[in-house]
Amino acid sequence: AGVMRTLRVSVMSPEATPASKSWYIVAHDPAGPLGWGEAVEGFEVVQMHNSAIVYGGVPARETDVLLMFETKDRVPPGSRLVLERPPSFVGVKCAGFFLRRISFPTASDCADPEPEEDVVITINSTLPA
Repeated sequence: AGVMRTLRVSVMSPEATPASKSWYIVAHDPAGPLGWGEAVEGFEVVQMHNSAIVYGGVPARETDVLLMFETKDRVPPGSRLVLERPPSFVGVKCAGFFLRRISFPTASDCADPEPEEDVVITINSTLPA
């Protein structure tokens, strides 16, 4: 028996759950295919409930951005929230004082992203459903 291997990849999910949700993997060596597998069940694409982003819409001014969302599942420690912003929103600050946790675990961190990077917030404690 072989050793179970785990591989983590990042994908851009579609806007809605597709008709076919199966994933297919094939292992190859230089001579050709070695084996294959299929995960027929796949996963549902579900938007976070009650999600919203609110900010002061005054042009060319620094403003706070309020992120609101609900999760249907418990979010374990070590999870990350990735905020993809429009390219014209530059100069994002979320480290230290700039990450204000209103009803969010205090054990969470954010590093100021480079201009082309997404904002990544790491959750270091459990986020209940």
